[in-house]
Amino acid sequence: MTDRLEVEKATSLLNEYLSEMAQLIEQYGATIIQIIGDGIMVFFGAPTAMESSEQANSAIRLGIAMQRKVEQLSDTLEKQGIDYVIRSRIGIHQDYVTVGNFGSRNLMEYTAVGRGVNLASRLESSCTPGNLKVSQTIYSLTRDQFPFGPLQEEQFKGFNRQINVSELNPSSII
Repeated sequence: MTDRLEVEKATSLLNEYLSEMAQLIEQYGATIIQIIGDGIMVFFGAPTAMESSEQANSAIRLGIAMQRKVEQLSDTLEKQGIDYVIRSRIGIHQDYVTVGNFGSRNLMEYTAVGRGVNLASRLESSCTPGNLKVSQTIYSLTRDQFPFGPLQEEQFKGFNRQINVSELNPSSII
């Protein structure tokens, strides 16, 4: 999109997108720990503890709300005469991670690190645009509430074994 638009318009759209997403993230009880360009990394369960099933359900509901908001933003662009469809990918995994301040003397960042963060990132990267891709952990905790696709094995960079994953298309939910 930045190739097609003036820098000011692209900046304005990115800030609008990030503001809308941040509002949803807060509404669903997640914590933003990193924004990289148009990517947002969030987690549940810290600093306020949550049960595993509550984390998983909240993450799925947040992902659905985010995808629906992205569709609305894309429709708004079309009405403004901007020929660009916004699509996002969302990866969701639940695991134990280390949360805290990481960095150097000059720059500290509150974030999460660990295998679970890496897997969530790989899920996002391989997700079909417009969908949510979840690990078997999330699938197992939420499969009774959401119409997931079938579990499939995928190989991800940095993981020695294949991981069971599933995708959820938010448009399949009424």
